[in-house]
Amino acid sequence: MLIITRVSDTPLVLRVSGDVDITNAGHFVDRILEHAEDAAALTLDLSEMTYFDSTGIAALSRLKHRFGDGLTIIPSPIVRRALEIVGLGDRFLSKR
Repeated sequence: MLIITRVSDTPLVLRVSGDVDITNAGHFVDRILEHAEDAAALTLDLSEMTYFDSTGIAALSRLKHRFGDGLTIIPSPIVRRALEIVGLGDRFLSKR
């Protein structure tokens, strides 16, 4: 199950919880883009994600293409590990 909650409008923060896999990765991107239609920047709070596979990484790549450096990710340990395994930690995760 995938739940997307708007936490803040200015700046736009969306919290996503649940799983992202092949069955819902497209829906994940579509729903986020619906919420962020006019936004120049977006923070995705993924700290409650319980499953995240390569299709989730591909979905984040689509969002990165849309928002560029305006995309900030707050990862769960699962998301962080998935990004680090494929060598994309530097692209998506801040150095804080």
